[in-house]
Amino acid sequence: MYNIVIKPSILIVDDLPENLDVLKNALEDQCVVHAASDGPSALRLAAMEPKPELILLDIVMPGMDGYEVCRRLKRDIRTQGIPVIFVTAKFDAKDEWEGLQMGAVDYITQPISPSIVKARVRIHLDLEEKNRRLSEINERLTDSMKQLSASKEALLKANSLQSAIFNSANFSSIATDAKGIIQIFNVGAERMLGYTAVEVVNKITPADISDPQELIAHAQALSVELDAPIAPGFEALVFKASRSIEDIYELTCIRKDGSRFPAVVSVTALRDAQKNIIGYLLIGTDNTARKEVEEVLLTERKRLDQVMQDKNIELENAKLAAEKANLAKSEFLANMSHEIRTPLNALLGFSYLLGKEELSGEAKPLVRKIHVAGCLLLRIINDILDFSKIEARRVQIEKALFRLSDVLDNLSNIMSVNTADEDIELTIFPLPNGINQLRGDALHLEQVLINLASNAIKFTRQGYITVAIGVVNEGGTTGHAAFCGARQRNRHFSRRTE
Repeated sequence: MYNIVIKPSILIVDDLPENLDVLKNALEDQCVVHAASDGPSALRLAAMEPKPELILLDIVMPGMDGYEVCRRLKRDIRTQGIPVIFVTAKFDAKDEWEGLQMGAVDYITQPISPSIVKARVRIHLDLEEKNRRLSEINERLTDSMKQLSASKEALLKANSLQSAIFNSANFSSIATDAKGIIQIFNVGAERMLGYTAVEVVNKITPADISDPQELIAHAQALSVELDAPIAPGFEALVFKASRSIEDIYELTCIRKDGSRFPAVVSVTALRDAQKNIIGYLLIGTDNTARKEVEEVLLTERKRLDQVMQDKNIELENAKLAAEKANLAKSEFLANMSHEIRTPLNALLGFSYLLGKEELSGEAKPLVRKIHVAGCLLLRIINDILDFSKIEARRVQIEKALFRLSDVLDNLSNIMSVNTADEDIELTIFPLPNGINQLRGDALHLEQVLINLASNAIKFTRQGYITVAIGVVNEGGTTGHAAFCGARQRNRHFSRRTE
């Protein structure tokens, strides 16, 4: 293993080469020597990395003398820490005093003694090394002090927070030893339970201020839950916590004056560095307000449930009454429709027979219009009857043979009355081959077509309306017919009935 010795670096500044040679020969065995023959060169070399650890500086030089070089070195933040030794022929005490005042660490007069120069340089290099190490130690000490101060501040905050928490009057903090004897009784516990700390510390356990019947019930419940015999008392309060099981429960506490209040208690086992239990911490809060709110909410919920039940009964009764009213209305409409249809059918019969007679030119169209209007009124009555049947759930769809051409003829006759005073042309296309004879409910089909055509007329100011019939598909003895229409310039209405 090799020991690598790093020589210190020094800078010699002198305008005379012979003086530089003397100093180099004296110091190069123990230093790395750099030389400058004028002030500007010295300033440049001093600021370069790695910087010299010591500068030997002549005073009497042309241009920039040694005093000015020293001044500039001490003003420059990069070089102001480098120690300077004046080596000069000026031996007057005043010159030495001036050099030392400028910041030089030593003053050597020429002619020099190499051994004395070496010794002084060695002393100042050692001193500089010690100063550097001392500076590093000071920096480390400063960092340590800062860390210590930060740790102290954090500890003070933690202690303040812990004290604020423990002394809070909003919840009770009770700490016991391993046997359950109370050791700490905070302000919150005093406020909630009415005891002072002096009255309970080292005297009683938390079980002594708890409802005994609830302790028995709590112990029995834990025994069943954990399948282990648990005695009533303090053991029941801390049994789960002693086995590192989270334990939060509700318990009735007894104040010094004998009054009782519900409390929510959280229990934690306190352990030393070897994980041995050294005590227990019980944190409790008064649960009275929450209990009162729960009771109010429960009462209000029961009231709302009763109101909802009453409203449901009212709605059910109203529903039954509405259904009875609808049924009565449907029966009334059905009866009235039947009563109206009887004379109307007679009127239609008379108009039909009258239309067969030889009438004057103006009378025959009028009779035809009376007949068509009567048919339209009959269909309206039939619609009312259908609505009544729908509400009464007594609708029946017929499946009888009928001629589709008859349905379309009736449609044409009825719609011609509606379009007589309008600038509208109604066109019904001829039937495709083979679909005139159909099976179904002709009356309802005709009602649907009348409604569609009536809507088309209603929303058409001028133009034309078409009704077209086509076969959608057919096979065997069954098929489906489609009806579509109507058109009015850039508007289009369509429906399909199968």
